[in-house]
Amino acid sequence: MMILDVTMRTSAEGFEFARERTHNALYQDTPILMLTAVPRNTGLDFPAAAGDES
Repeated sequence: MMILDVTMRTSAEGFEFARERTHNALYQDTPILMLTAVPRNTGLDFPAAAGDES
C-alpha cells in the first residue's frame, strides 16, 4: 500500500504521482491511500485521463 499526501511540491503532485503509478505494471495492483492536511477546498479540478475509472 502507498500512502500519499495530495499536496507534495505542488497542490496536485500527489494525484499526478498516483496516476503515474497506476499506469506502471510494477505498481498496478498496489492500493493507494490519498490524504491531506489541507483544511479547505482548493478548487482544483482533476479530469480523468484516458483509461482512468469514472
